Amino acid sequence: MDAAYYLAQKKRAPSFLAEGEDKAIIYRSKAEEQIAVSIAGFYALECGLSYFAATRGELPSEMLSSIVNNSLPEKDQLFFERLANATWKAGQPFKGLDRITRPAFILPLF
Repeated sequence: MDAAYYLAQKKRAPSFLAEGEDKAIIYRSKAEEQIAVSIAGFYALECGLSYFAATRGELPSEMLSSIVNNSLPEKDQLFFERLANATWKAGQPFKGLDRITRPAFILPLF
């Protein structure tokens, strides 16, 4: 869409990446890496809670109670597990794409 805007203005779109950014490596500390790995589960939980609140009108506090009490219906539990798997996979290219091709991480949706 960004390029379409400039095309409509009859201007040349600026480069998406600055010179050298396509080959740039940003090194992170071990602590930053651990936060990035851990945040995927939290993000999956937040996405799942938001989804159920929007589609079913479920209160996030009730969903959290069901998770803590291990009384979440199996279908909902599988949904949260797939979200956790997807958010974890999304962060793996930073560690190496080969990590997401292992059989343990290729699961059917339902």
